[in-house]
Amino acid sequence: MLFRSPPTPVKLTAGQGEPRRVTLTWESTAVPDDEITVFHLYRGEAGQDKLVRIAEVAADKRSYRDDAEPLKDATSYAYVIAAVNAGSAVSPLSSRVMAVTKAAPTAPQGLQPSRGEPRRVTVRWSKNPEQDIAEYHLFRKQGDGGFKLLKQTADTQLVDSDLKDGTTYQYQVQAVDRDRLVGALSGVAEGSTKPLPAPVTGVQVKDRAARLIGWQAANQPD
Repeated sequence: MLFRSPPTPVKLTAGQGEPRRVTLTWESTAVPDDEITVFHLYRGEAGQDKLVRIAEVAADKRSYRDDAEPLKDATSYAYVIAAVNAGSAVSPLSSRVMAVTKAAPTAPQGLQPSRGEPRRVTVRWSKNPEQDIAEYHLFRKQGDGGFKLLKQTADTQLVDSDLKDGTTYQYQVQAVDRDRLVGALSGVAEGSTKPLPAPVTGVQVKDRAARLIGWQAANQPD
């Protein structure tokens, strides 16, 4: 009897929208005489005919979490399952089920660093559409250097302070969700600090006796 193929597992289901993993469940119609020893699970990416065995699951189990190696974000995977008995006979494969993993957050939009503030830049951006954003990572670049992580915040604005006068800075921001999926970086936007007043020009001695000195008014409103 062990040389006869065991019955195929039924009702294979795959969880949807999980972060870099897929949880699988199934049922078995086998009876004790079938002597099921393990279940074989197979996986492949959508559109590919080839399926690779990813796990051997004990006969008393009815679920498996596919997360031994992190799966790709926002990717479709196909799964099938087969039962194996004590005589190493393998059942026909089950029907395929599909699962799509969770997508990473989209790149934040509307990045707007301020210009002309004294020794600081206020950076604002639009709230991401995802409902489970945990925080944003703000990056800054000055001159020819690379972008470096500046700060993390749950808000959609951040004040970058203690900066140099009259200096231009570049910024990017990305979102991170509660599952620690990191989204794409936004586009680059520039902000700048207020420059120092221009040097005084046109200094003249108006009246030596009265010690009166004059100069040209600076062409700055403040």
